[in-house]
Amino acid sequence: MEADYFVKLIDAAEQKRSEEIERVEMGGSEEETSHKKAVGAKEWEKLQAASNEEYLTRTVLPVLY
Repeated sequence: MEADYFVKLIDAAEQKRSEEIERVEMGGSEEETSHKKAVGAKEWEKLQAASNEEYLTRTVLPVLY
């Protein structure tokens, strides 16, 4: 009944596929991505609590070399 019904469905499918491709390129499924974010948050907290020397050694110095 709607003139552009199929066009809208194709657009929605293409959008979902694009999101899936981005997720895979970033490192995996939704579950893996959320797990990586949680692990990353823990690592960030450890890094913030580290001494200045350790912080610089782990963040700035690798970029310089």
